[in-house]
Amino acid sequence: MKDALPEFPCPYCGHEAWGLAWLSFRSGALTPVVCGHCRVLFNANWVDGCWMGRMTEAEWPGALAAFVLMKAEVLRGERE
Repeated sequence: MKDALPEFPCPYCGHEAWGLAWLSFRSGALTPVVCGHCRVLFNANWVDGCWMGRMTEAEWPGALAAFVLMKAEVLRGERE
């Protein structure tokens, strides 16, 4: 089940406090996860897509991982 957790931090708060959401979904549905810091419900594909969209919007020339690292630090600083 650990592989169901998103690869990147939360796009809203920048924290990586992921936990599985204990909700009842039909089989075959994407596994929901919740950010333990801001309590927003996601699934791993949505988190990755959100970061990709923000990187494209910012016209970031580098890798996605570098963009996420930079933006997550900014988000954590703003919310603490």
